[in-house]
Amino acid sequence: MKLWEFCDIVKNGSKSLPLIGAGIKTADDVRKSVELGSEGILVASGVMKAKDIKKMISELAEPFVD
Repeated sequence: MKLWEFCDIVKNGSKSLPLIGAGIKTADDVRKSVELGSEGILVASGVMKAKDIKKMISELAEPFVD
């Protein structure tokens, strides 16, 4: 199953939001997830391992506010 297919199924077949978590480490990863239909992202190690956590969160949030 392709990511966009998953997002489409979730959006049209439930009241849930499609969230993507695996492999999200950069703003480009977030942009691609949004392009494919994600309504949000999940992050853990990508943020927790960052030297500047606030900066990393800001960068990852940028595609949602563009």
